[in-house]
Amino acid sequence: MQAALMEDRWGIPYDWRVDERVEDMQKAIDAITEIEDPQVRARVVTEALDLIHTANSTLARLRREDIQALRAVGMSYRKIGEAIGIHFTRVKQIETGAPTGSARKRAAEVQQKPES
Repeated sequence: MQAALMEDRWGIPYDWRVDERVEDMQKAIDAITEIEDPQVRARVVTEALDLIHTANSTLARLRREDIQALRAVGMSYRKIGEAIGIHFTRVKQIETGAPTGSARKRAAEVQQKPES
């Protein structure tokens, strides 16, 4: 199999086969929406959500490790952000494991809740 690594618009090597996998995931989601039986669809959605939850944790960890590796070789937050398609301030949040705005809000709400 020939390598699909090519440079993206920022000159960063990118494996374009990933785009095909993303399309496959969208097709799977589209197929789920076409299931007419609500019980069957609910079951399939539950399984898909479980898989997405696991994948999200794994992918978030991989992205954090990659950002940390890029920072270790001296790449700037701005350059990393441009390369991976996110704002440079988000790159720093991911690198440090800082909670996002919504996570901070949830944590504050939990702390302010009176005990019953």
